[in-house]
Amino acid sequence: MQLGSTGKYLFRRPQKIIRVPCIGSCLMTPMKLIKVIVAVSVIVSLVIFIRATDYKEVIISIKKVGYNFIILILTTGVAYIFGTLSWKYSMGKHLADISLRRLFQVRHAGETISLLNPMGIVGGEAAKVQLLGSYIRNKKAIVASILVSRAIMIISQLFLFFLTATILFIQGVKMDTINLNAEKWVLPIGIVVVLVIIMLVVGVTYKTRLTGMIRTTKQGRQLAFKTGALRLKLKEIYAETIKLCRYSRKAVILAVVFALLHWIAGAFEFYFILHFLGVKISIQQALLIDMGVIFFKAAGAFIPGQIGIEELGNKMMLSVIGVHEAGIWISASILRRSRQLVWIAFGACIYFFLDKNRLSTSQEPNGSTFCKS
Repeated sequence: MQLGSTGKYLFRRPQKIIRVPCIGSCLMTPMKLIKVIVAVSVIVSLVIFIRATDYKEVIISIKKVGYNFIILILTTGVAYIFGTLSWKYSMGKHLADISLRRLFQVRHAGETISLLNPMGIVGGEAAKVQLLGSYIRNKKAIVASILVSRAIMIISQLFLFFLTATILFIQGVKMDTINLNAEKWVLPIGIVVVLVIIMLVVGVTYKTRLTGMIRTTKQGRQLAFKTGALRLKLKEIYAETIKLCRYSRKAVILAVVFALLHWIAGAFEFYFILHFLGVKISIQQALLIDMGVIFFKAAGAFIPGQIGIEELGNKMMLSVIGVHEAGIWISASILRRSRQLVWIAFGACIYFFLDKNRLSTSQEPNGSTFCKS
C-alpha cells in the first residue's frame, strides 16, 4: 500500500507464488549436471567395454571350463562379501545403521562405476557417498569410513604382495625375470621408494615449520585463502576418521582381517582359472599374480574397464611365474572379462535400483518436484 498523487491510498494486490514444475535452470543445477555427465560417461564407457569384448572367444573359453565358470562367479562374490565386511567394520558407531546386504549393494554399485567411469575411483567413491546418504545422515562419517576402508585395503594389499614375494623367494620358487636384468628395474624402483619415504618423514617431522615458511610468501597466503574452506572440510573429515579408528580396536582388527580375506579370495579366481586350463600353481603364486595385476589396473584406472591394461597385466604376471603360452594368458584374460561382465550387469541393475529408491524418498509427499517462479 502506498500514497498516490491524489492523496488517496492505492492498494496493490499481493503477488502470488506460483508453483510450477521445475524446468530449464531448475533441472540443470550443478549437481544434476555432474550426475548427467557421470551417467553419460559410464554409459559410453560401458558401450566401449562391450564392443571391445570378443563374444566368440568368450563362448569358446566358457565352453573350455564348462560349469566351472559358476565357481569363478561365486569366488568373486565371496571376495566382494569380505570387502563389504571390511568396510562395515570401518564405520565405527554407524556399523549397525545399514545391513550387510544393503551395504554390499552400495559397495558393488560404486565399484562398478569406478570400473567404467573415466574418473575411476573418484567417481565410484562419490557414488557410494550419494547412495549411502539414504541410510547414514552424517556425510562426514560416510566419507571417513570410505577413506579408512580404502586405506586398509591398500595397506593389506601391499602387505600381502610383499609377504607373498618374500615367501616365494625363501622357498626358492623359480621366477622368470621376463628377459630383463634385475639391476635395470630393481635399483630405480628402490631409489624412488627410498626418496618417497624420506619426503614423507621430512614432511611429517617439519610440517609446522614448512607450513609457516610457505605462508610467509604472497603465493602461500593466496593459496591458504583459496583453500581455506577445503582445508576446513578435510580437517572435519580427518577428525571423523580418528573417531572411527578409536571407536573400537576390535572393529579395526576385524576390518583388516576381512580386507586380507578379500584379497586372498580374489586370488583364488586366478588359482581356479589356471587349474581349469591345466596349469598347476600354488595359492602363493596366485596371490602374487593377482596383486601384480591390480597394480597394473590401478595405473590404468582412467581407461574405461582398464581395457588392454588388465590383459597386459595378466600376460606380464603370468610370465613372472613362468607361464608364457599365449593361449593360456589369452584364455585367462577372456574368462576374467566374462566374469567381469556378469558382475558389471549386476552392479548396473543395483545402482539404478538404489538410485530410484533414493530419489523416491527425497521427493515431496505428492511425488512431484516444484520450484518457485
